[in-house]
Amino acid sequence: MKLIKVSSLIMIILISLSLAGCSRYNDDSLIADKRLNSIISALEKKDAEALKSMFSKEAMKEADNIDYEIEYVMQFFDGKIISQDGNTSSSEQMGAGGKQRKIRGSYIIKTDVDIYNIFFIEKRNTGVPDENGLYAFHMIKYSKGIETFYWMNKRVNFAGVLSSNPEILEPEDYINGNIRIFDNQDNTDLKSLFSKNAVSKTSNLDKNINNATELYQGKMTSFNELNSSVETVGDNVILTSNITIDNEINK
Repeated sequence: MKLIKVSSLIMIILISLSLAGCSRYNDDSLIADKRLNSIISALEKKDAEALKSMFSKEAMKEADNIDYEIEYVMQFFDGKIISQDGNTSSSEQMGAGGKQRKIRGSYIIKTDVDIYNIFFIEKRNTGVPDENGLYAFHMIKYSKGIETFYWMNKRVNFAGVLSSNPEILEPEDYINGNIRIFDNQDNTDLKSLFSKNAVSKTSNLDKNINNATELYQGKMTSFNELNSSVETVGDNVILTSNITIDNEINK
């Protein structure tokens, strides 16, 4: 009898925790969707001040050139919304000021002109009002395909608006992005890294790519850039790097 009571109690606790998790996820999704709709409205109306007003005081303090970046985004976005689809994730931690929650939204937005990938971070803090609001925002054309990977390194730690101006990408961003493409084990994406000239002049490229993906296992945890060089030849910028990669299985 006692065993049955204990088992029932454990089951009730597990169900309660599961329901609490579902409720919190639904709340986060609603918060993210509401923020996305506000962002889209500002983009469609080309209302730079409306977008700027969404950022928290913390983000405004930490952001670089936010007015310039917002104007860049306003010119970058075009069309009226046809559809939107995405997902959210969140994390929570206790700090000196109270409970801090980060809600991350990643959406694919289709307009009558183009398709965009929008990523943002919303912060909520029970003890520090200055942290409440939009913390980070990034948008890139979805049609750019693998270029999204090159921005992932920048997305890790930034405040304000991260425009999609390729001039701010650094060599390590390209290295990080290429490794992440390897992580995905997608031979089509890997092949798209090569120029048309390289594809036409390389024999057995598909076979070599397949061999490379079979050799590479796991997901990257870190990489060490042993040496690299950047060279400009005509209109081309050539990046050469020698790196070691630590992942979940091998180095």
